[in-house]
Amino acid sequence: MNIVLLPVSRKEARIVNSKFFKSGKKCPAGHDSKRLTSNGTCYSCSKDRLEKWTAKKEDKKQKIDLSKGLFPKKYATENGLKRYLTGKPCANGHYADRRVSDSKCMDCVKNKNRKRRKENPEYFKKCLSDFHERNPGYFISTTSKRRARKNGCSGHYTALELRKLLEMQKYRCCYCEKDLKKTGHHADHIMPLALGGDGDIGNIQCLCPTCNLRKGCTDPIVWAQKELGMLL
Repeated sequence: MNIVLLPVSRKEARIVNSKFFKSGKKCPAGHDSKRLTSNGTCYSCSKDRLEKWTAKKEDKKQKIDLSKGLFPKKYATENGLKRYLTGKPCANGHYADRRVSDSKCMDCVKNKNRKRRKENPEYFKKCLSDFHERNPGYFISTTSKRRARKNGCSGHYTALELRKLLEMQKYRCCYCEKDLKKTGHHADHIMPLALGGDGDIGNIQCLCPTCNLRKGCTDPIVWAQKELGMLL
């Protein structure tokens, strides 16, 4: 059943607690429709503004297109990604990935770092040295991961897993038992990647540089028998 709004004033609509009223006059936009009692606004005008605002919001909303690698920052954050791509250029015209942490264009960041490295190389050497001290094992794990991927091997380990392995070995070389805190350590693949070993932490042992370089890509059993005289 349709209720017809009689031409009443806004004051009368407030008395009967009606949300709408109809004055019988057209709004500046030419609508002869009901009006909101709360602010006297034309209902048709309010509806049009809401539709325009919704359409504008949808246009601004980044659509997810994983086939082209396009997804917004919110999607990257929810899925634990470090980069995202909007498909729109940055202020300098780069169509590049953006960093989730600060939304900066990666091409801009790289260009800025190249310029800084050229102008002040000693500063970058110090930053690299400080990072190495704060994150022991980071470069070893990333190098191992790259080698495993290059050889088509599965698995990889993190710097935290390597640190735990060092603690389990009590910072001693598995073969000569030298103190790895003094000599430094190499992450050796027990079964070399070249012989089909994987990059998982279960295939890793920490050796001193001398033992690791002597072992090379030799099978661990053959090397232990011939070089160390072990009976296996």
